[in-house]
Amino acid sequence: MTTDISSAMGANVATRNATKTKRYHPVLVTLHWLVVILVFATVISRGGDGERRRNDGFQNSNNNGEALSSGIPAAANAPSAPSAATGFPAIGVHMALGLAVLAFVIVRLIVRLTSQHPEWATTGNRLLDKVGEKAHWALYFLLVTLTTSGFYQAVQRNQFARVFGFFGDPSALLVRLPRGSFSYGRMHGLFWGLLLLLILGHIGAALYHQFVIKDNLMSRMWYGKQTEE
Repeated sequence: MTTDISSAMGANVATRNATKTKRYHPVLVTLHWLVVILVFATVISRGGDGERRRNDGFQNSNNNGEALSSGIPAAANAPSAPSAATGFPAIGVHMALGLAVLAFVIVRLIVRLTSQHPEWATTGNRLLDKVGEKAHWALYFLLVTLTTSGFYQAVQRNQFARVFGFFGDPSALLVRLPRGSFSYGRMHGLFWGLLLLLILGHIGAALYHQFVIKDNLMSRMWYGKQTEE
């Protein structure tokens, strides 16, 4: 009987080894392209920085024209949310999309870690393979840090209270940065610049695999039969 159990276990292992995952999980595929669309929609909604600040009424001074050292408008001086006549502000769309990106990236990371996925596609160069793997995880990291820094920037400027009506006391959520360090806005811009470089590199690597190596890499991130014998 022990021999039969061992044989059965060996057969199961052999079956799993013979089954090769050739595509990512359909949920992961959906999340991948959804995040891509949301990221670029967030960028488009951002608009010009100066125009956005004028539209949402943010300013670094109080009603007397005195500069606010903390960069956080006092609640009494904060402009109210735009009325129906002026329309929903672009910054509100930008913040909502940014939060959606953060939520979907977290869900995507969970699915990525808990689902079967294809083996790493090699370029034939160990160094390039290692760089590609690190860049892949750096995309997750930068998407999280980009959206998180944007969240803190919005809290610092009291934009959530004015646009959505919550987080009315910025000091309750804000993590103070050391004096002389980057502001949340500058961090947000820096993270976006780094993310853009990685996105361009990611696209370039995918095209290289698809048309130079010709390993049909792009089919992995699309729908279809997930495994093959």
